[in-house]
Amino acid sequence: RPAAEIVLVDASGQPVQGPGPMGEYQAVRIAQVVEFPAATIPGVHIPNGALPSVAQFAVNFSNGLPLAPGNSYTWRVQLDHDIIASESFFVPQPPAGPVIG
Repeated sequence: RPAAEIVLVDASGQPVQGPGPMGEYQAVRIAQVVEFPAATIPGVHIPNGALPSVAQFAVNFSNGLPLAPGNSYTWRVQLDHDIIASESFFVPQPPAGPVIG
């Protein structure tokens, strides 16, 4: 039962700070102990390790994430403190308004 953690980091690799449930700022991260059950198919023998185990997470940020435009961010997935996956994205800036005059 490894510890899984999903953390949002900025371009420098530092955890992004977001508002917490009581108004304080804290790292944007999701962590929990995960169980990876062995794959089973009724009536079929599957040797241990023959199929990968998976776990799924669904996360809802009901008020969105206050991310600064013009910056890159990365969701980092860690399993027992080892980074096993990451996905980067960029938050674009809104287009410049018209110049009048």
